[in-house]
Amino acid sequence: MSETSETLAFFTRGWQNYQKQLSKALARLTPELLALRATPNLRSIEELVLHIIAVRAGWFHFQRVFWNAVKNRI
Repeated sequence: MSETSETLAFFTRGWQNYQKQLSKALARLTPELLALRATPNLRSIEELVLHIIAVRAGWFHFQRVFWNAVKNRI
């Protein structure tokens, strides 16, 4: 297994329980509940979830690019 794969596998294992819990909590929410905001100037639940997804995807992309750059220097 490559160093990139090992790194991604390590973090993915740590997120599995978190992902299950988040999915379970969100599965029960209706579109109306997802649109709720704590106050009008804060993000809705849906926007927070989309932010979590985007950050996670960005992190995985960064890790792939970073480890490929490291591998090419060695």
